Amino acid sequence: MASLKWQAVGKVRGGLPLLLTLLSLAVALTAGSALAAAPGVWDLGEGNAVIRNTPYATVYNMVLSGFNGGGWDGPGINSSAAAAPANLGVTALATVLNDIGGSEIWTSGADIGPEFIISGLDPLTTSDIIIKYTYYGDADLNGTVDSDDYNLWLGGLGSSDGWLFGDFDYSGLVDSDDFNLWLGNLGQSGLSGGAASPVPEPSTLAMFAALAIFAFAWLRRR
Repeated sequence: MASLKWQAVGKVRGGLPLLLTLLSLAVALTAGSALAAAPGVWDLGEGNAVIRNTPYATVYNMVLSGFNGGGWDGPGINSSAAAAPANLGVTALATVLNDIGGSEIWTSGADIGPEFIISGLDPLTTSDIIIKYTYYGDADLNGTVDSDDYNLWLGGLGSSDGWLFGDFDYSGLVDSDDFNLWLGNLGQSGLSGGAASPVPEPSTLAMFAALAIFAFAWLRRR
């Protein structure tokens, strides 16, 4: 069985036969086929991870299992932080393949949101899978829910292109349910420190709601 190294970023239960290496405040996980066969639960808490040498579908399905209909308490990869009653519908684990058309989304030295500095890792490749504890609606993983995330959702509307393009509820389809998660967290920023985030003005919310209605109507006409 592979050795196990871990610190406060995440907890491992159920005897996962994996090698976890803590680098900065991220977890680099080299798993290969062991991840698919691993029993039990990996509770990432408020942590973040880069998973290597593992098919994206394997990791996605483990996070989907941990998602457990939004409860974040299922087997697989879950988050006790997202499962806390105060965080239901607010925070989640985002799962993103570091690849768009063969190009890296994030490179070595980039910052992916608060407390997720990957400069300590080996250079990322297009096959690396990023899991980040963040807000529902934070499509680009920068720790803030804003208009950039709306534009990514709009670009993915009607597709099955995953979290990066707006599938925040792991339904396999970018739709109005995902928009509502984005809208409900619009203006949220920064997961550390516990400071309250400003609530967007009603006029801003109304504007985005109107844009969403237009987008849905356009999609139906396609």
